[in-house]
Amino acid sequence: MNLEKLEIGDIKSGLSQGDFTSVDLTTEFLEKTKEKNKEISALLSITENLALRQAKEVDENKSEGLLNGVPVVVKDNILVEGEKATAASKILEHFRAPQDATVIEKIKKEGAIILG
Repeated sequence: MNLEKLEIGDIKSGLSQGDFTSVDLTTEFLEKTKEKNKEISALLSITENLALRQAKEVDENKSEGLLNGVPVVVKDNILVEGEKATAASKILEHFRAPQDATVIEKIKKEGAIILG
């Protein structure tokens, strides 16, 4: 699977046609993300457990959200419940979000997979 060439429509059709599962896709995106992040350090944290849990839910529920199974990355100053939210600040280095920001609630509702 060539991740660089996949667009949202490709992901949605591949999932609906059974070409791959959300877990397969998410696992591959996580590996590629970790590999690239070693080079460019773009992400402060990678939410592997959350992403895989969300991918399993997508595969089990077969919902039709607009972003169903689509991997996304969220800026570090936007709260994702239970995940680090430091806004790149040392003073917040151990802060874990107590709840989701509204935008996160909305993309989760639509089935997006949060990679980091």
